[in-house]
Amino acid sequence: GSRTDLSGSAPATYRAARPQFYLALTPQTVSFTAASVVNGATFTPGIAPGGVVSIFGTGLSGTGQATAVDMDGTAMRLLLATPFQINAEVPLTMAPGVHNIRVQSVYGSSQQAVTVSAVAPGIFLIGNPPLGAITNQNFNLVGPSNPLPRGQSLVIFATGLGAVTQSGQLSRTSAPVTVVLNGTELPASFAGLAPGFIGLYQVNVTIPDGTPPGLGIPLALKVGGQQSNSVLV
Repeated sequence: GSRTDLSGSAPATYRAARPQFYLALTPQTVSFTAASVVNGATFTPGIAPGGVVSIFGTGLSGTGQATAVDMDGTAMRLLLATPFQINAEVPLTMAPGVHNIRVQSVYGSSQQAVTVSAVAPGIFLIGNPPLGAITNQNFNLVGPSNPLPRGQSLVIFATGLGAVTQSGQLSRTSAPVTVVLNGTELPASFAGLAPGFIGLYQVNVTIPDGTPPGLGIPLALKVGGQQSNSVLV
C-alpha cells in the first residue's frame, strides 16, 4: 500500500477514490453528473422552469467562497448549498430543451448538459414516514390525526408546474392544473407560485362533499399531460 500524511495546522478537504485496489487521496474537486440533477421534490428525473432542482455530487460547497450555480450563464437562486447537495431554482426564463448547468465552489468548477422540460410536476414530502406536503386552509398539515373535512379546501405544495402568468399580485401557472384524487380529476381553484418562496408552487382544490372518506386516499397533480408522484391524503 501507500501512506499519505494529512497532518496540518488548518482544516482541509480531500477526495478519496479507489481507482484500483488502494484508496488514492487527491485535492477535492467539484464533481456531479447529469443523472444527479433531479427534481427537488421527488429526487427523480425531470426539471422545469421555475421549479426546484436538486444537484447531488461532491465538492459542491466549502468554506472560504460562496457556491454559485448558473444555467447557460443565468444565475440560479440557491435554497441550499452543502458539500454533497445543492437545491436551486431553475430560471423561469429557460425554454424547454438542453441547457448547461454549472457549479462553482471553493473547489473549482464543473458543468453538465441537462434537459429542461416544459413541466415536471412533483409533490413535496414531509416527515418520516413521509406525508405529502398538503395542508388545510389554515396551513396545518393534513394527516391521519388531522384529516380534512369534506367540502373544505386542500393546499398542495409542489414544484415543476412550469411557466407562470402574472395575475395581480399572484403568479398563476400558464398551463391548467388538475388534482387527481383516487382517480377522479378535480379542477384547481388556484395553481401558481407560492408567494414569498423560491421554486415552490401552491395548488388549492376544494374536496367535494360526496367524496368517500378515507385515511389513505391517493392524490396526484396533472399538468401539461404529465402526472406527478402520488401521495396519500
